[in-house]
Amino acid sequence: AILSVLFAVSAVGVAHASDGRVEINQAIAIAGGVNGSLQLDGAGFPIDIYEGGSYVLTSDLVVTANDVPAIRIFTTGSGSFPDTSDITLDLNGFSIRGPATCSGEGTTISCSGSSEFGINATIGDTRAVVVHNGRISGFGTALAIPNSQAGCIVRDLVVTENVFTGISVSDRGGSTPRYPCLIKDNIIKGNGSRGILTTGPAIVTGNLIHGNGGDGIESVLDVLVGHGNTLHSNGGR
Repeated sequence: AILSVLFAVSAVGVAHASDGRVEINQAIAIAGGVNGSLQLDGAGFPIDIYEGGSYVLTSDLVVTANDVPAIRIFTTGSGSFPDTSDITLDLNGFSIRGPATCSGEGTTISCSGSSEFGINATIGDTRAVVVHNGRISGFGTALAIPNSQAGCIVRDLVVTENVFTGISVSDRGGSTPRYPCLIKDNIIKGNGSRGILTTGPAIVTGNLIHGNGGDGIESVLDVLVGHGNTLHSNGGR
């Protein structure tokens, strides 16, 4: 009886866009329960996503605290959501903004503020993720996809004024089949360190990468870096 009351109290409605995608906006972030459970996604930032499917921003997201990420995407669900299906996050032309700021470019850039992630997607062996179509600025790292074995797509983003790295993708190696991440058609500028960091299979193509404090693209291990990237005025290569 106690558990049933607890779940009833922690259950909230899920907001859907007209096309059926799950909505994310500033009001939903403050209220919590993006997937209908305040236990899995409490009120305020970060927004915690466990359930697979398609999500869409319907407003800008603004995080004011230095030590708080905006969105966290988890590997295979938790508790009531043991879900391994893929996740698509459409920023829908909106921005995810943190409190960090940068000035200058390349070797003269100086940044201060957040040490957290704009989006941190720990997707693991079975869950792929797509993040596209918007702007991320003012965090420690704008977008991190660690331990990616199932692949990811990162495209059509503007990533700027983050203290450390713009986009970071990695896998954890081993014998599990490893699928590459595609990083395509992004503008990555004015970040305090690297523009893109890849430490696993990745295809990086069609990106404009300029004015970052470190390397435009830093590649580690068995990475395939594609063609058509434009790099200039970065502090490293």
